[in-house]
Amino acid sequence: MAGKIGKMDLTTLSKQELASLAESLSQGTYVIDGLWFQAVEQRLDLKEAIKMDKQVWSVCAHQEAKRLKKVMSISDGLAGLVKAFNFHVMFLATEYEVYQPSDKVAIFTVTNCKPQRARVRKGRGEFPCKEVGISCMNGFAKSIDPRAKVRCLMCPPDPHPQNAWCKWEFTIS
Repeated sequence: MAGKIGKMDLTTLSKQELASLAESLSQGTYVIDGLWFQAVEQRLDLKEAIKMDKQVWSVCAHQEAKRLKKVMSISDGLAGLVKAFNFHVMFLATEYEVYQPSDKVAIFTVTNCKPQRARVRKGRGEFPCKEVGISCMNGFAKSIDPRAKVRCLMCPPDPHPQNAWCKWEFTIS
């Protein structure tokens, strides 16, 4: 049939199709991030690429949190932050666990980091993402609730067990 075809109405997709689309878009975000980082690393060096990545992820995490608060009706506080993890574009394609030992503390552990596994599989070794992670996690948490405090418990280049790539402690008092 010839003629103009309009933009698809996403509300016509099933829940499963929407979930699959969200995960695919999240994986695509990781790919774009990885390719951008590799290009900067090749053009400059690892140190400069990490410096730029920290800046980018701090701003991206802040903007992502602000959008999520509005779109997903996320409240301030630890419960809001834990809820927000479920919708963050980077965490949709990451396997993680959240443990909440009290109403003021949550421990976020990435149990399967696909970008790190891909680097290792390609012989590139683990990416020392701790500095970038601190920028990202701080930007995200403080944008959900300005009282949030973030502490990195482990993140590459730190040693870690096979089933945990990084671990973060979030407190809001």
